[in-house]
Amino acid sequence: MGVYSIRFAGLPDVASRLGLKETRMKLSAVLLAAAVCANAAAFVDEFDGDKLGDHWMFTSDGDDWEYEISGGFLRVTRIFGPGPDTVWIFARLFGIDDFEMTTITGWKTGSMQSVTAGISVGVPFGESLIAGVRYSRFHDVAEIRTVFNDGEFVKDVPGPLTGLHEISLSRRDGFLSAYFDDVLLLEGMPSTRWPAGTVFFQFGGPDVPEFGPILVDRVDAVAEPAGLFATSLGLLVMTLRSRTQRGR
Repeated sequence: MGVYSIRFAGLPDVASRLGLKETRMKLSAVLLAAAVCANAAAFVDEFDGDKLGDHWMFTSDGDDWEYEISGGFLRVTRIFGPGPDTVWIFARLFGIDDFEMTTITGWKTGSMQSVTAGISVGVPFGESLIAGVRYSRFHDVAEIRTVFNDGEFVKDVPGPLTGLHEISLSRRDGFLSAYFDDVLLLEGMPSTRWPAGTVFFQFGGPDVPEFGPILVDRVDAVAEPAGLFATSLGLLVMTLRSRTQRGR
């Protein structure tokens, strides 16, 4: 949790009425509450251990996978079985309204693999997707597909053949945006207002030599701070106004 420092030069009248010490204490308490809320609504995994964390759950349509955690990476080395060559991992969130999710993922070798990073209302399949970006390669063709609201909005653009790349998804004031390495993919689309409850990855690719290990460096999903601090500021104003009225 961060440390917050506030100067009170902008509140001379309030400070003179209530007393600087009391004003400082009230403001600090409100900001601390906002910081606690922000921290509670955050999810971060840097894959810095030697096994996948217990917060991740695994599912598939019949396939299995092989992976390792090393060097700060999740490495998906093989997908196999009778299913459609895809596996999912997902982790629960606390329920976030406006959010920003960021991950670094991709591959250095291989020519037949894909990774989807996304955020959803519940489990990452069925009619629950809020936003997702699929980065895929098939031989000499790479593609980035952005999907909002269970396919209501879809956009495809060419992608790089190799490399680790940053995918960012956000919802602000009910509107979605997606970026790939700071390049805008899709924005301004209205979102379902259901809270975000799950962050997920879908890994895909056949069990062939051309499959290259899929890497995930880190992932985080946090509540947008603007709404939290706007609420906190409102609480502060109400507190100060109530105290001023009682003092009249």
